[in-house]
Amino acid sequence: LTVSLPLIPTEWLSHFVRGIVDGDGSIVVCNGYTRLNISSASPTLLPALQSRISFKASLFATGKGKRQHPLWRLVYSGKEALRFCEWIYRDSEGLRLTRKYEKYKGDTAA
Repeated sequence: LTVSLPLIPTEWLSHFVRGIVDGDGSIVVCNGYTRLNISSASPTLLPALQSRISFKASLFATGKGKRQHPLWRLVYSGKEALRFCEWIYRDSEGLRLTRKYEKYKGDTAA
């Protein structure tokens, strides 16, 4: 509930964000349309992340979690989601969650 975005050098930011996506994110591909979601119970993490990166996203609070705290979600859709995935997966060989990477690659192969 209180985690904040640590100071990450710009050259390592995409790798750090990929770790967040691997842990608390999802990639959904349906009918050639891609959506990437990142969820957090911290009200400060996702707004700070959104301000550090240059991709357009929607940020909103969703329903209550198990402990009755709001869950925050950052959502990237369509071409912006694909650009975001390209950024986090660049130079990530051996350092990524394969099943999420394959969802992304499955969409770009079409």
